[in-house]
Amino acid sequence: MPRTIFPWNASRLAVVRRLQPPRFLQVTKIAVAVAIAWTLSPFLPGDAQELRYYAPLGALLSMHPTLMRSLRSALQTLAGLAVGIALAGAVLLLSEPSVWTISLVIGLGSLIGGMRWLGVGGEQVPLTALFVLIIGGPEADDYSAGYLTQVCLGIVVGLLVNLLILPPLAIGTAVERLTIFRGTLATHLSDIAVALVESWPPERELWAT
Repeated sequence: MPRTIFPWNASRLAVVRRLQPPRFLQVTKIAVAVAIAWTLSPFLPGDAQELRYYAPLGALLSMHPTLMRSLRSALQTLAGLAVGIALAGAVLLLSEPSVWTISLVIGLGSLIGGMRWLGVGGEQVPLTALFVLIIGGPEADDYSAGYLTQVCLGIVVGLLVNLLILPPLAIGTAVERLTIFRGTLATHLSDIAVALVESWPPERELWAT
């Protein structure tokens, strides 16, 4: 019977692809972006210095395998932050944070975050609203400004690192499919060679097919 390489090759290539240099390069770029964002975060003015731990978060959220995907993710993340801050601000204008208002904001944030145009930024809507209500509290304005500023710093750093340090090329999937195709073609050619030296008509049903 002809050898079947699809399941085994696909799983093997998936593992190998994760261990290839592009994957290590992406991990290294993430680490570099986080380090730079953390280093620069104390230099921001005002109360943003006290929220410097959000700068590495922004860098992490903006790092993706391709530059366009990183840019789209960054814009969606900023949109999610803005919506979350607006929701929390609306609640604080009307009442104090309580179990009811927090639950309401989280529910609305999760509902809005499910909209397709927000993409990955949808996850940030309820989280940002929760942070502003619980951590910001009476100083929600200063907290929101510092939070947004530090995340923006991290996003800018992440985009620059992704752009300047060996920008990635989206060829991984093509290489993987070509490798599978070459293996499949080699297997079929080997089966044809075996069938050509056998008695005729061929004994193998798959060869006839």
